[in-house]
Amino acid sequence: MPDLDTILVGDARWRDFYGLHSTGWGRDEPGAVSLVAEAFAHPAKVRPDLAQRIVSHALEQGWWARGDVLVDPFFGVGGFGLVCGFNGVGVVGVELEPHFFALAEQNIALHDVVWGRNGHVRPVVLQGDSRELCRLVS
Repeated sequence: MPDLDTILVGDARWRDFYGLHSTGWGRDEPGAVSLVAEAFAHPAKVRPDLAQRIVSHALEQGWWARGDVLVDPFFGVGGFGLVCGFNGVGVVGVELEPHFFALAEQNIALHDVVWGRNGHVRPVVLQGDSRELCRLVS
């Protein structure tokens, strides 16, 4: 394991630890999971390769199955929901900030041509406070 100074200055070997930070969100790349340009301003986007690793692991362990529906209480611009959807796992996301809610809707719509094909499940995003989830989904 590298020392703290090496980590802080961004040693490429550490950034690519297990390959989880080797790729970013695709922009006009064929077959890539893409986000609208404005979504890149969100301060806490999940890395697509990390999201894929989480989803794959949960499916392999049997914690989730294709066709299940998860709740993402902090949906942001929808990156994790997109990866889940492309793996056949449904997501109902809740986003508090109206601006990021709108961007999440746009990101989901970017992929409308593939939702429903090959087991892909279109994520659903609701605008509101996730502490009021029961009210939001009723």
